[in-house]
Amino acid sequence: MTDETIVCHVARLAKIGLTEDEKGLFQKDLERMLAFLSALNQLVTDGVEPLRTPAGHVCPLRADEVAQDASVDQILFNAPSQGQNMFLVPTMVEGA
Repeated sequence: MTDETIVCHVARLAKIGLTEDEKGLFQKDLERMLAFLSALNQLVTDGVEPLRTPAGHVCPLRADEVAQDASVDQILFNAPSQGQNMFLVPTMVEGA
């Protein structure tokens, strides 16, 4: 059973805002998902090999080959901010 506290916690983790009506709908959806997972947990899977791909085929891989497709200047040409041959991005972790 889910409650509003769990719904608000999941919404905060997902960084979404929910109205009171949406919280109720989300709670019902979450309860249905958890009920489905509970039903899956009850399945007996002893002796069942893990499935690697549902299609039964393997995606072909190309050989690794070193190639010089573009220069550093070409790669950085449209970068909004660059320095020392690198993309410059805003700091995402405090104290870094």
